[in-house]
Amino acid sequence: MKKTIILLFLLILTVPAQRRMDRMPPFPPELIYSDIVYIPSDSGIAVYLTYRIPYNRLLFEKEGENFLAQYRFVLEIFRDSTQFVKREIKESKVISETFDKTDSENTYEEGFIKLSLNVGEYKLIPLFTDLKTNREMRLKTGTIKVNNKSKYYQPIVTTKDTSCSNFITRLANYEGYIPFDNNDYEILVPLRNAADKYFIELTNKGKKVFEKEVTPETQNNFDLQLCGDKIFLKPIEQGGGISYLSISPGPKLTEGDLDLSILNEKGEKIHSYKMRVKWFNKPRTLMNPEIALNLLRYLDDEDGYKTVLKGGKEDFDSLFYNFWKKYDPTPSTAYNELMNEYYSRADYAARNFTAISGKTGFESDRGMVYIKFGKPARVDRTSNEDGKVIEIWFYTNEKRFSFIDEKGTGEFILMNS
Repeated sequence: MKKTIILLFLLILTVPAQRRMDRMPPFPPELIYSDIVYIPSDSGIAVYLTYRIPYNRLLFEKEGENFLAQYRFVLEIFRDSTQFVKREIKESKVISETFDKTDSENTYEEGFIKLSLNVGEYKLIPLFTDLKTNREMRLKTGTIKVNNKSKYYQPIVTTKDTSCSNFITRLANYEGYIPFDNNDYEILVPLRNAADKYFIELTNKGKKVFEKEVTPETQNNFDLQLCGDKIFLKPIEQGGGISYLSISPGPKLTEGDLDLSILNEKGEKIHSYKMRVKWFNKPRTLMNPEIALNLLRYLDDEDGYKTVLKGGKEDFDSLFYNFWKKYDPTPSTAYNELMNEYYSRADYAARNFTAISGKTGFESDRGMVYIKFGKPARVDRTSNEDGKVIEIWFYTNEKRFSFIDEKGTGEFILMNS
């Protein structure tokens, strides 16, 4: 049976590159993330619409030494889904000092709109417009309930950040998800009329990963404030009836469902939340097992990565991630920085080095070099006496690679190294 499974996998790996590319998840435009954040105080509750826009979702134009983008956020608010209440509008400019930054999916413009709403239920319709193109996009519609007397409020996902001297706690601002990456995140659960202590349990993908007694902390009231391009929780006046459960789940969380349970001293569950750990900007080449396994040939010998096949298709994920553990620079955490970098390079190769012939970029010679050694420090283009285009990649360690486009199809063949 195992031999049959191994032969099946090997047959899959011999399928032509363009057919594998058809099964590769597409490269969609990066999302614009938006979320509703509730911050209660002793006098009521503040509601915010927060957002996070990757720079590559904006159109930048050169202005002087910099690049400029402009956008508008419109928030339409309805009562009981049909009764129009009001419209909030925010327009902003974004300045980038470099061209490369304008195309980044990991550089963000962040902001928020503070809402003043009476007690009740509302429907929110957020609209985003890039003012350079006038292209409008309707974002995720949300329903919110404003209740000044709730005892438990929606958790707030934060991270420590000392880049702004006046603040420490930064809003993660990923639609309420806990990002799967190499940062430490904290979950703040606001409470009214808190007990002396609680017991917290976290279950990640059906496995209990956190169990601890937590004492509520009476905090100053908070407000949201921008500092640079990030949103921080700013302490304001002393609160009277609000406490927070501060939960630090640690580095063992992996992408998938997360259940947060609050128990009393008797061990009885008194409240729970459904949350999720999500890998934002996960490399597309890592989402397809066939492609992900095939790309290991640049990293390990064939006998080494064939061991991933031995457990059968149903065990592929666990064996694959265990295989990568030997290349993990931080083995005490679930997130593997090197694996993310490796497959991010493969994504780049797929985007930029695919030839007219249909050969995928990560199968090409340039793709192989890029995946193994990363972005070159400099790229020179020239041509030989036959008019063939030659590309030379220079690296800081004096390593260099020369490629030639023999057929004029964009498929560059490695000449020497």
